Amino acid sequence: MYVPKRLGRIPAIGHDELLSSFLIRLAHKHKLNLHTFCSTVLPGHEIWTRDIDRCSNMQLVNDLSRKTGFDASVILEMTLRPFMMIMDGRICRNGISRWILPLGVFHRTRGAFGQQYCSECLAENEPICLRAWRLAFNIQCPVHNLSLRDCCPSCGAPFHPHRNGSLINLKCHVCSNTLISSGSSCTCEGALNFQKKMQNALYSDSLSLHEFNSWHRLLSIIARNDQCFAGDPGGWFQWRLLARVRLFEFATTLKQNWPDSFFLWAETHRLSQAGLNDFDIGPGWLKDAVMLLPERYSPPRKARNSDSRAKILQYVRMPKGVAKSTLREKILLDEAFSVIHKWKFTQSGRKKESDH
Repeated sequence: MYVPKRLGRIPAIGHDELLSSFLIRLAHKHKLNLHTFCSTVLPGHEIWTRDIDRCSNMQLVNDLSRKTGFDASVILEMTLRPFMMIMDGRICRNGISRWILPLGVFHRTRGAFGQQYCSECLAENEPICLRAWRLAFNIQCPVHNLSLRDCCPSCGAPFHPHRNGSLINLKCHVCSNTLISSGSSCTCEGALNFQKKMQNALYSDSLSLHEFNSWHRLLSIIARNDQCFAGDPGGWFQWRLLARVRLFEFATTLKQNWPDSFFLWAETHRLSQAGLNDFDIGPGWLKDAVMLLPERYSPPRKARNSDSRAKILQYVRMPKGVAKSTLREKILLDEAFSVIHKWKFTQSGRKKESDH
């Protein structure tokens, strides 16, 4: 197949569009199968077996820049790299990135529910996937005030825009039913306020990296230590939408009367400085509060047998002419016989096993 140095049918880049979404529309414009198009136009690149929005390399960016005519900086802006640098301070190409919802990529399958979407946004204009939908703190569309979705409303399968033309046809790649359905608004004001706070900080650069880290660590501490969230496996940024809404609601409530509310919650769950060392808390308001917690909590000591025997003897009324020391000796003798009996029983069991 002849491949020109520069492609002819190039769609306009949507506002805040993801790189993967642009590639899907680019292949559709050329009326080619998505995998055929990518293997022909961008040979040698692993695209759909990777999360290219998060871990695309510069070689792919430069090759796509030459094929489309867009500057490399414009291609990079379609990835999640700028968000990662602001919120995490590093580019994590392998593993989990803070504040980024994972897709659970394994070869060509994706097991996680990391690609959120707003059905109204997809239905209004030419369907595109937005970068904001991959951020863990986003739970509601700010345009239509509807809760985001992370799965098919019919069968519950994760949204895979690249499978079977799912983004173009707006149909589930599993059951082929429509992805467009009436939604509802989120009623948790604390979670919505948290989303607005994070969005304003991200786009206006009003929060420092330490502030993002403090919020991330606080959410991780709550998720791991509070029994209300014990049933949700993995890190909180891997949770489904409703579980994250509950977590954000609780965290904003805890932050309202800071740090007194945090001290009360930490005391209830017996949290100490030593118990939170694993979270690697950086400088900030969370670090200041943690330094005021007790250094460690010692486990409650069990009462010794001698103490319990002394309490028993204190309230025992002995027969006339019998000393309490006699009863004390009898108790100790009974315990000695019990220990000897248990030892003989274990020895006989071991002997039988050796005979066999």
